Amino acid sequence: MEFIGYRQPGRMSRNSLEGINPPREKAGGRHLLVEDAIASANRADATERRDDRGLQGQDRLGGVLLAHNINVVATLVARPRQEANLHAALSALVPVVRGEPGCIRYDLHRDLDAPERFVMIETWRDASALETHAQGEAFTALAARFDTLLSTSPDIRRLANLA
Repeated sequence: MEFIGYRQPGRMSRNSLEGINPPREKAGGRHLLVEDAIASANRADATERRDDRGLQGQDRLGGVLLAHNINVVATLVARPRQEANLHAALSALVPVVRGEPGCIRYDLHRDLDAPERFVMIETWRDASALETHAQGEAFTALAARFDTLLSTSPDIRRLANLA
């Protein structure tokens, strides 16, 4: 990419920018400034990312209208001497859930400071995909074992991406 110029300090207007960053391209009969090209690329990138998520409309979460994926952070704490069993059960679940419709991310983590604590970081296309997962065979089979494996109820946080 060709270096076009620096912005100078002080009050700047679009007209003064044209003197510092002279137009280098023409599109649709008008000159594009560097910032126009960047803004256009950012809009295209945002649209592409939205399309990649497979967003099918909008969902409501706690009365808030969502136009983005739903992120979930689920923390599971193993009973004493059940860490290996919980780890094995969660590890077996990961590849199955990653194949479920609407699953964008399903990652297993272990707390470095508390090895009995496992954290699932998930991203779902929409509320419907998350609900389907929660009622699916893979998750309900694990949930049936929670009394044996977990010392407390899972702490499940549904998050809306704000920025």
